[in-house]
Amino acid sequence: MKFMSVDGFKCTYGKDKILKVKTDGWEVITFDEILHIVRHIFENEERIYPKSHGFMGSDMFFKKIKEEKDAIHKKDAEKSNR
Repeated sequence: MKFMSVDGFKCTYGKDKILKVKTDGWEVITFDEILHIVRHIFENEERIYPKSHGFMGSDMFFKKIKEEKDAIHKKDAEKSNR
């Protein structure tokens, strides 16, 4: 699996970067690779949606991750209560 960062098109406040991923087919993604992708997203969100301009920066992405985690816990709790 190879990663390449290229210029994006969202550039009002900072330089947008898009992460491209190249594989040779179906691959297992490691935690390190997932963290590499997440790190890229966090850094990019901080650049293009800066808190200094009233945006949430990477907090919006983190909020979405937490919402997904909470949904999983809620689903698990509902299964336990059956």
